Amino acid sequence: MISTSEKNIYSLIDLKKNVPFSYKQVLSCKALKFIAELHMNFNGRRNELLTSSNGRQCLANRNKMPESLSRPKNIRNGELAYELAYRKIEIVSPTDQDIIKNAFSSSSCLFIVDFENINLPNWENIIEGQVGIKEIINNYIMNEADENANSEILIEKLVPPMIHPRSLFINEKNLLVDEEPVSAAFFDFGLFFFHNAKKLFEQGYVPYIYLSSIENHQEARLWNDVFIFAEEQLRLPIGITKAAA
Repeated sequence: MISTSEKNIYSLIDLKKNVPFSYKQVLSCKALKFIAELHMNFNGRRNELLTSSNGRQCLANRNKMPESLSRPKNIRNGELAYELAYRKIEIVSPTDQDIIKNAFSSSSCLFIVDFENINLPNWENIIEGQVGIKEIINNYIMNEADENANSEILIEKLVPPMIHPRSLFINEKNLLVDEEPVSAAFFDFGLFFFHNAKKLFEQGYVPYIYLSSIENHQEARLWNDVFIFAEEQLRLPIGITKAAA
């Protein structure tokens, strides 16, 4: 595996946007380094899949069946289907902070924070969504109430969010690594996982990822390898990340 520790991170990363103080809690050097390592280790495979996906589309346009396995229904699901079977699923925008706070403490629904179909998916909406999720997971989630805490913002039992990153084939043009734009999917997943996975695990939960655009076993394998890499980097147990497609 390639590590940015072997190079100067500032020579690798080019952030095209100014970072207001409120964004720095998610766009930290360590978080950007984590995304850069995802890019350096997996962008080549992502580009190969993009090329093959274009080829499949050309075949489909000619009414020919591509030589690939059918779209997988799930990856790394484990007991995921059982966990979701009796829940009402709600899709929310990452910019709807009040709705997200209510969803975290709901007793009846699992919710998907949707970065792919966000209204006006601009840079500010994406980052503010990440900031809001981090603040809720890291500051408000507690298993045991603190006597000195404000009870109005305590979440004693979490309804875990399922994060829906943007498509694997969309570029995040505002972040370049080695002069290449990173995958928007790696960007969305990377920020969420880096800032929240450990806290979720410590509280008895796991990171949930919804990958609606998965087309075949090759993409599923890529994501599985991304999950393993991310878990290893944060020294979390291998296999805790759960995904559905």
